[in-house]
Amino acid sequence: MQIEEKYKKDYAVSLVKIREERARFIKELEKIEGIRVIPSQANYVMAEITNKISSKELTKILLLKYNLFIKDLSGKIKLDNRQFIRLAVRNSSDNDLLVKALKEIFQEEV
Repeated sequence: MQIEEKYKKDYAVSLVKIREERARFIKELEKIEGIRVIPSQANYVMAEITNKISSKELTKILLLKYNLFIKDLSGKIKLDNRQFIRLAVRNSSDNDLLVKALKEIFQEEV
């Protein structure tokens, strides 16, 4: 609690940056056919996979081929065989790498 005042301004600035990056990230994800983004106010975004690939398979491809890790929510959310993933909101370059990889993967699935 003693250092709270020291970092209060930096914390407020970082919250604004996260909010801005989350909005930009969501906008980019919404352009990908095969993903339905579920907006959030958190430091992550949940998305439903709307094409044939499973969340488990997508997680595996992203990790093995692109060295990117996402959270597969198939073990947590069971809704009529719908597939969900959780994507962390990171910095612009990391988010852009993920968006690019997702676009490539979903274009291959068409």
